[in-house]
Amino acid sequence: MKTQGHPELNEKAKITKGYNLPSKYIIHSVGPIIENKITKVNESDLFNCYQSYLKLADKYQLKSIAFCSISTDIYGCPIKGASKIALKSIKQFFIENTKSSIQKVIIDVFSKGDYDVYKKEIENNY
Repeated sequence: MKTQGHPELNEKAKITKGYNLPSKYIIHSVGPIIENKITKVNESDLFNCYQSYLKLADKYQLKSIAFCSISTDIYGCPIKGASKIALKSIKQFFIENTKSSIQKVIIDVFSKGDYDVYKKEIENNY
């Protein structure tokens, strides 16, 4: 923020070089802070955050993208709700962007419990 002179808004993804990391680029965003209960506004903000990442990755013709479970853990979003929103947003992106360059989406979670929630959501709804 100091370098660019202003804070970042929720949902707006930015891309930078990967430098010493094992990826060509890093896509950054500020996820919404959700205090234990997901409101309609929170849901929309989180959905749009994932969309912003995916659109930027597609713009740069990236073949894969990895997400952390945005807004969970210290940002307070319950993992069950977060997983539903994330997967819904990712699915919607591919419905609307059938010619996307993205071929692989990875979701990196904080714990085995989080993994189990995502796995169950995928098995039950996708």
